[in-house]
Amino acid sequence: MSIISELEKLSSRKLYFYSSIITALVSMGTLFIFVFNQDLFFKLDIFKLLLLSFAITSPVYILNCFIIITLIPREDLKFFLVIMSTGAMLTVICISVLILFNVFFETNIKTTIFILLLLEILCFAAGKSVMHDERKREEKQKK
Repeated sequence: MSIISELEKLSSRKLYFYSSIITALVSMGTLFIFVFNQDLFFKLDIFKLLLLSFAITSPVYILNCFIIITLIPREDLKFFLVIMSTGAMLTVICISVLILFNVFFETNIKTTIFILLLLEILCFAAGKSVMHDERKREEKQKK
């Protein structure tokens, strides 16, 4: 079986899910390493590079999934793929902002982690605000 024939068997929803996870956990981590330490990027073999990429982005991904889970009402938590995909998209956005910020301002790693924490707090606050407004709108429609 070739990889292409296996990919053709997947539904579009699962294909999107897998590609978003790979993008969030591997591609963004690899780009992060390249931007912050090019010597390390070229020195590592592919397995170590992928492992380090995963290690860098997986805590961000897990935190983003946790943020999504805390914001979604309990009855909607059955949409596991949606939660995981949304967490992946949020991870891609956060890591991209960090990389762009570093390109323009050449920050060190401590500043970058601080900016990441601020981004995560901002994402949580924005999500909380949106969910609060959504619940108020639903309550008005019920009345």
